[in-house]
Amino acid sequence: MNTKKKKMVGVRKAVVPGQVKAPGKGKKVVVERKVERGGLSPLEELEQETRTILRLKGEIAQKFWDLGKAMDKVLKGRLYLEKGFDTFEEYLEKEVVIGRSTAFRLIDLSRKFSRETAYLYGQEKLLGAIAYAKATPVQDRPIDVTRYEIEVIDKSGKVSMKPFADASGKEIKRAADRLKRRQKRELEKAPVARLFTPASSGKVAEGVGAKVESFVSRAREMLGVVKPGPVLEVSVDSGGGDPEVSLSIAGVRVSRLVEVLRIVARAAGEAMR
Repeated sequence: MNTKKKKMVGVRKAVVPGQVKAPGKGKKVVVERKVERGGLSPLEELEQETRTILRLKGEIAQKFWDLGKAMDKVLKGRLYLEKGFDTFEEYLEKEVVIGRSTAFRLIDLSRKFSRETAYLYGQEKLLGAIAYAKATPVQDRPIDVTRYEIEVIDKSGKVSMKPFADASGKEIKRAADRLKRRQKRELEKAPVARLFTPASSGKVAEGVGAKVESFVSRAREMLGVVKPGPVLEVSVDSGGGDPEVSLSIAGVRVSRLVEVLRIVARAAGEAMR
């Protein structure tokens, strides 16, 4: 009997470009990427971008867009893993010494605006534009934030609208702050049931209409614990046949959506049975 062991031919496991290999216990995550002929390796690319970031950091006021773009390359390509950093934030702190909020603010600018637009209007105005856009109702937002008409209040209290290009960064920031405060006040003052329009027929008013009124009352009571209070819009449409009760809910924070839906469902169940 031939007991001689056959020599095994080693087979190298292929690694998909960009694949993250599962680390063993206590080991760092290693990322392997394919390097195109004549191109930079991921480590060389990281070192190049790091040198760029460190150079631009000293010119942040004049080169903020380029700095944001360089950091975004490190973030999107996950190049920070090449030097053993577990997160982009760790790379920022230990390698280039830039605060997280500053880094992500500049990255956001580099993603939302072209280089030409960034240096035409400046960092302060564009950050104000982003804040103004977030505080503006969705239906009123232009595609290009540089086309905004900014609400400006002068020293005498007179309100006027000024084109974005003519408004200063401080005026845009103050306008955004006013919009945020206005939105907050509207949410806090919004009643639980803002609209109740029962159908006009006597049958519905006496039957379904009374139940809907009971639901609105119960929902108002039960939703009192939710701040800011959500807005419920209730309508009843007879349509010449069986009445249909419709309900829409607005002003609910995502973190409390499930809670609000459960409360509304409970209130409806108690009132409509």
